[in-house]
Amino acid sequence: MSKRKKYDLGIHQWILQFPKDAIVRLLKHLNLSGIGIIHEISSPKQLSEVRRQIMHVTTWQTNVINKNESERFIFHNLLIKHDEKLKQSSIKKILTELRPRVEIVTMECTTPSLTKWALNDRRIDIVTFPPSQIKHLVDASTARISKEHNKYVELPLSHFLRVAPSQRILTLRQYMEVFQRLRKKKTRIIVTSRARDPLELRNPVQIRSFLKTLGFTESEAREIVSANPNELIQKNLEKLSPKYILPGMKAVTLEEIVEEMLRTQTQPREEEEE
Repeated sequence: MSKRKKYDLGIHQWILQFPKDAIVRLLKHLNLSGIGIIHEISSPKQLSEVRRQIMHVTTWQTNVINKNESERFIFHNLLIKHDEKLKQSSIKKILTELRPRVEIVTMECTTPSLTKWALNDRRIDIVTFPPSQIKHLVDASTARISKEHNKYVELPLSHFLRVAPSQRILTLRQYMEVFQRLRKKKTRIIVTSRARDPLELRNPVQIRSFLKTLGFTESEAREIVSANPNELIQKNLEKLSPKYILPGMKAVTLEEIVEEMLRTQTQPREEEEE
C-alpha cells in the first residue's frame, strides 16, 4: 500500500521568505507532503491585493520547481474572515472572483445564520470558528449539516498554542465538548497549524497525540491528520481541472477517445471461462 500523503493546509505566508531548499527540508523534517498558504480577506476592497498574493505564490512555486518535479507541494487556502461589516453579498462577490483561483476556501463563521449559509454553499470547503464562539456555534445541527454537505470543520492548533496558560484547561474542555458532537455525527475534521512562525509547526505524530488527548481514537486521529486533507486536496484539484464537468465526469477530446479505443483493442482478451 502506498504511503499516504500528509498536509498542513493552513500556514501563513511567512514561510515563503525561506529558499525552496529550506522549505523542502522543513517539510521533510515534519513529514509533510505539502502545505496550504493562507490568503486572508475580510472585504471586497482587498480583492486586488489577494489576487496579487495568489499570483505571487503561484509564480514562486513555478520558479522553484525543477523541470523534473511535476508534483505541487504548495496550495492556496482562501480564508474569509467575517466581521459585522462583511455582508453575505460581499462574501458572494469574493467567492465568485477568487474560488476559481484557489484549491481551498475556508469560511470563518461568527453567527448562526452565517454558519448555516456557509454550510449550504458548495464553494466553501472548510468552516472555522473563533475559540470564544465555537462551543455556541457548533451544535448538533451544525455537525449534522456539515456531514451531509461534505464540509470540514477546522481545528487550528494556534487556538491552543496562543491561549493564555490560565485559560488552557477551559479551552480544552470546550473543544472536547464540541468534538463529542462532531464525533457522534461523524463530521469531517481537519487540523491546521495556522502557524505564524516555525515554532508553531507540528508533525503528524504530535498532532495525533494531541487529538487523542481530546478523546479521539488512534484510527480517528489518523483519518483527521491524513485521510481528510488528502481527500479535500484531490477532490478540489479535480474540480479545478479545465476538463472537469461534474463529479465523475470530465471533458475529453476526439483524439483521447481514439487513443483509448486503440489501447483497449490492443489489450489481450481474457480467456473465456468454460
